[in-house]
Amino acid sequence: QNKTSPNTKQNQNKNPKMFEEPGVAKLRDQKRSYHCCSLFLTLFSATLIAFFVYYTIENNKYENDWNYNYDYQTYQILCGVFGGIFYLSYLIECCCSGTSKYLGNEKDIERFDQFIDRVTNSPPTLNFHIECYHYETRTRIVYYTDSNGNQQSRTETYTEKVVTFRGSETFYYNDWSDETGVVVGLEDYQLTRLKMGKTLLFADQYTEQTFYGAKNAFENMHKYRDTHHNCWWDMGIAGFKERVLIKRSDADVPACMSTGWYWAWSLLLLTWPYRMWFENLTKGRSVTIKKQIFVKSPGM
Repeated sequence: QNKTSPNTKQNQNKNPKMFEEPGVAKLRDQKRSYHCCSLFLTLFSATLIAFFVYYTIENNKYENDWNYNYDYQTYQILCGVFGGIFYLSYLIECCCSGTSKYLGNEKDIERFDQFIDRVTNSPPTLNFHIECYHYETRTRIVYYTDSNGNQQSRTETYTEKVVTFRGSETFYYNDWSDETGVVVGLEDYQLTRLKMGKTLLFADQYTEQTFYGAKNAFENMHKYRDTHHNCWWDMGIAGFKERVLIKRSDADVPACMSTGWYWAWSLLLLTWPYRMWFENLTKGRSVTIKKQIFVKSPGM
């Protein structure tokens, strides 16, 4: 009788990837997000807008009174300016949020199968990028009011980044394959938030060396154009979406789970409770799209 040794069991616990089912994409649970940035911007925006309304009312109430406190007018302006800045930042964050992306990429199971087939059947596009720049010290005149109420000015210096060159180059390979596997398990939940990542694999050591050798050659070709530079590479896949909301055919989707309702709540500074409600009704999963490339060596 064959028995599993304790060492084998220990290895299984330490490295579960060795025992994943071949040909099946590994779905992982997402960590719950509490949207702290959204909550921070919401509270600050709401507080500043509330103070702006309060000081506006006070100004209108006592502006004809000889005992009128002109500090109220200053507070009103400050709350209006900073409230507007925070509210604009809040709207930008709402636009870039994961919830907005999920609602904008809603698919049923059948459409998702077509979507994932397109992604897995598309070849990767690999590009190198470089940005060369330097820093310049510049001066500007700043106007301010001193303690006596007089208008004053001063000259101050600041450092600004100046980009002088940007370039890109495509890396070409001989063959490729998709190693993602079949995505299964999405039918387990009525509504699934699927976060998709992507990674590049190399068929052999020669392919890897050729890829990074080409990147280094590209970087060395352009890095002397200026004092500083940043060099990186990226991988594009046709049809790829970072976030997709998948609904089962029998899913009971609330009418307010849509982009329109999301923005209606967001404009009223209620995006944080909407997002928490959205996450409570959906299951968060993640999957990685894996593309493998092959470069033929000269001796083959």
